[in-house]
Formats: sequence, structure tokens, C-alpha cells
Amino acid sequence: MVIVEQGTCKEIQEQTLTVPLDEKSIDDLFNRAGQRLGEGLHLDYWQMHYDQDEADEMPSRSRLELFLMLQDEKTWMALEVAKDLEPLSFLPPAEIMAAVDAKDPAFKRYDKHLYLDANGHFVAVLNTWEQPVIEEEMARSDFVGWLRNVPRKPWALALPYELGGEARPMYPDFLVVRKDGDNHIVDILEPHSPALSDNYAKAKGLAQFAAKHAMAFGRIEMIRIVGKDIRRLDLIDAATRKKVLKVDSDAGLDLVFDIVNA
Repeated sequence: MVIVEQGTCKEIQEQTLTVPLDEKSIDDLFNRAGQRLGEGLHLDYWQMHYDQDEADEMPSRSRLELFLMLQDEKTWMALEVAKDLEPLSFLPPAEIMAAVDAKDPAFKRYDKHLYLDANGHFVAVLNTWEQPVIEEEMARSDFVGWLRNVPRKPWALALPYELGGEARPMYPDFLVVRKDGDNHIVDILEPHSPALSDNYAKAKGLAQFAAKHAMAFGRIEMIRIVGKDIRRLDLIDAATRKKVLKVDSDAGLDLVFDIVNA
């Protein structure tokens, strides 16, 4: 009998562990699977494999199934090998839910967001490098609308990047929709503080994504606020992208920003 604890494998000869299954214990096992997978992937699995027809007889089948699969060492090894740097799917829902504190002055009302409340606004907190960027976008003559790409939401757009040898998801701050003749185009904009330690890694991730998907977007940009200036790296541009892909430190990315925005 093989019993697997979180993150370890132990072989125990001729022993069987019986666990009573009630709703609380099933929830606990399912949440442990979620902690191991990360990024809410256990919920995605449940939504994909939940079968309404069998819900009355086995309502927890898919949750238990996921937990048991993760106890198999070969399955877990296969998942580890599958962590290639590929973009995650993006499927915006019909509506989203947002936590808003009406008493907190940091929450501001914004127009032309793709999701609006009953009063026709999107209420959110934008930091000091996000707000000036979206305000400049909204002032464009071709501007149609925008989406605040909230990190780790099941519907959010996630792009891959690598930091410290580990593949991670990044969530670009904004998707901006613009009018292009009779068509619409989408931009990916990532205003980012230079004080953050993941600067060059995320910039390279964006550049790698742009190299594969440039034809599908209008702009893909890494952005900084310097004083009152908005500085951009246009990663659709092959020459700029080539410079970014060569950097191996935040100092190197600083230099690219200086050269491109000179």
C-alpha cells in the first residue's frame, strides 16, 4: 500500500489507511490538491469534469479523483515535466465580481471598462504607475475600452515567464481595446515599477510572448513611469524585442529603457 503525504512518498508494507469520507474531509482533500497545484487549477479541473447527471449519486467524484491522481508519483512527475512556458487560456466571463470598499478613498470610479457596475462605472484601486497609463490610453482618439486584468482570477489572462529557473504566470495589468478602421484590436500593456525584483524576467516573458503572437495584437508593451513621463518598450518591434531578450539583469533592462526612450 502506498500512502503519499503532501510532497512526500512513503511505502508502508501491508498497511491500509481508511479515511471516513464526509463533506468536510472531501473539502479538505480537495483544498490540499489546490495547494499543491496552485493558481486555482483544482477549481478549473472540478468545473471541467463535474458531471451534473451523476451529481446526485456521486457529487464529489471529480474532487476525489483529482486528489487521488496527485497521490500517484508518475502523475505528479508528468505534471512537473509539462510545465513548459506556454500561455494559459483566456476566456472572459459574462460578468465578474469585485471587492470594493466604498469608504476607502483609494477606490476610484473609472469609465469605459469592459465590466461596469449598476452605475456605469468600474471601481478599483490603481497604483501610481497604473493610473497615469490608463488615463493616457483613455485619452486616445481610437480608444474603445479596457480590462483590468486582475491577477489569479480564473478568467484572467496569464502569460508565462521564468524566474530563478522556475516557470511562473504573469498577469499583464491592462488589455486595451482600440478601433482600427472597421475592426477592433487588443493591446497588452504592463506598467511595472522598476523597484520590483521581477522586472527583467517579466520583460523577457512579454518579449517571448510577443515573438510568438505579435500578429494577434496591436501593441505589447512594458511600461515605466519616470517622473511625469511614460516610457514604453514596444515588444512588437523586432529590434526592441531583440534587445530585451538579451538582458539578464534589471540593470540591463534599465539600459534598454534608456536607449529606446532616448
